[in-house]
Amino acid sequence: MKIYISLESVTKGTDYVLNILHVLPTDKFSGAEKVAEQICLNVDRNKFNVVMICNGGTLIEKYKAEGINTVHINVNKINIKNLIEFKKVCILNRIDIVHAHGFRASMFALVVKKLFLRKLKIISHIHECSEWLMRKTWVRGVDRVIRNSYSINLMCGQKVLEHYTKYGSYIDKSNIRVLSNAIEIIDPEKIDMSEAKIRQGNEFIFGFIGCLAYRKGLISFLQKLSERKEILDGAKIVIVGDGDQREELEKIVGESMLAEKILFLGHQDDIYKYLIHFDLFILPSIVEGLPMVILEAMSIGKPALVFDVGSLSEVVKDRETGYLVKPQDYAAFFEIMNKVKSDKNELNRLGLAAKQHIENEFCINKYIKSVEDIYLRLMS
Repeated sequence: MKIYISLESVTKGTDYVLNILHVLPTDKFSGAEKVAEQICLNVDRNKFNVVMICNGGTLIEKYKAEGINTVHINVNKINIKNLIEFKKVCILNRIDIVHAHGFRASMFALVVKKLFLRKLKIISHIHECSEWLMRKTWVRGVDRVIRNSYSINLMCGQKVLEHYTKYGSYIDKSNIRVLSNAIEIIDPEKIDMSEAKIRQGNEFIFGFIGCLAYRKGLISFLQKLSERKEILDGAKIVIVGDGDQREELEKIVGESMLAEKILFLGHQDDIYKYLIHFDLFILPSIVEGLPMVILEAMSIGKPALVFDVGSLSEVVKDRETGYLVKPQDYAAFFEIMNKVKSDKNELNRLGLAAKQHIENEFCINKYIKSVEDIYLRLMS
């Protein structure tokens, strides 16, 4: 028989099940959503029950289809209706730990704790090197007040930790944990390459997958690229993703006369059917955490060209598993793009090394074991 956990049951060594609530402020599937999904699907169900809260949309449909118990609450809006609904979810599911992904989800969970459920444990999972932390913003001001109220601040990489302690020196280092993202390895042979026909003839494919937002650096990248159009001779760029900058990005491409060379495909739930066609994954980000898409690309043998921001250097080893370029050094970035088009042997070498690196160092089994340990220690 499974017994719901209490602090007393842990200390006495009784068999128990911990009830974990994952909280996301979003309605589409992307990096943090992938992290939460992997945890929910892979934790030991003999020890943990999992429930999810997200902001509806295609995300809730995906989670429910995968058998994850998911509830629609918009945690971006702190109002009495949403707070009470959140409280009900916690009570009905006997939640012990809230695993909140990002600032807004964490803040919402903390308000619920302060108002209704004082014994609730909260893990605030930080998925990126937030740009707002570097400036005097209202978000940083609020974060300064509430950051040390969480049971654990979980960083997705060592560089993310360094960023936070540098710009958010108010954080209590004693309750920080670092756990680099990981990925479930899939067999590239099982990916249906016929579903996404994006290559014409023998053209070289540069690929980007992610949110079309400021932090990804695409506006500056495409503006600079418009001055180096020869880089796309015999090549194209495929951009998978959506966001508030899409209209501006399409305008830049149109005005630069590059519309035939840069393809926007919008948000896609299944990114592997596009990744498999890429020759080189590119990520010209301004700020980052440790994006899941890098792990996904490299896990199927696709090398990456990235700016050295966030925790990208933890996974992309320059000239070993990909290319790591000084932040915003577009000249060096473009030089590599131009060179690799005619060096398939080099790309194959990097791709094989990238795949091996992910399998050795970013295995989902190790990650899940670490997450489970964090949950158990938090209740001990």
